[in-house]
Amino acid sequence: MLILSRKCNERIVIGKTGEAERDCLITVISIQGGKVRLGVDADPRTRVRRGEVAYRIRSDEQGGDSK
Repeated sequence: MLILSRKCNERIVIGKTGEAERDCLITVISIQGGKVRLGVDADPRTRVRRGEVAYRIRSDEQGGDSK
């Protein structure tokens, strides 16, 4: 796992380095208390989901119990 520190309005680019070629751009929108708001700009073909939702979907597809 890569751990990065970012301040408000700073970004993380995932994928290729060219702006037009990037896979995903994540921007820190705000930081309040224990919550961080992130903006995700990704190709429309890229699925972006919260971790718990993705795990539940994967579990449901495999026929497992999500609890």
